[in-house]
Amino acid sequence: MPDTGGVLNAEIVAWLKRPGEQVEEEEALCLVAWGGQRAEITAPARGVLRMIAVGAGKTVAAGNSLALIDIGVRALGGPPSPVPPPRHDPPTPPEPTELRPPPTPRFPRAGVDVSPDRNIIV
Repeated sequence: MPDTGGVLNAEIVAWLKRPGEQVEEEEALCLVAWGGQRAEITAPARGVLRMIAVGAGKTVAAGNSLALIDIGVRALGGPPSPVPPPRHDPPTPPEPTELRPPPTPRFPRAGVDVSPDRNIIV
């Protein structure tokens, strides 16, 4: 809940939006009450209301989260989002390569040939 100038706790009176609904910046989300006063809590940004963290009838302390707004997306049937969805292109398959046996390791200083047809005991 936003800091309301000295108010420590407020009760959520009612939610004006439901999860999954599009919200606009500064649009009223819920009504809160404290000490005989009432106020609207507005959306800080445009997006989709994803989750309500504090239900109606519950008390919340100033500074605590009330809800989650997913910015950059839109509700079904709502206006288009200004953020395009990420592209997921399929990966390009690697070029086929000719399969060759690994090179035969040689130790020229010792004069040892470790070809597959020789057994070496060290």
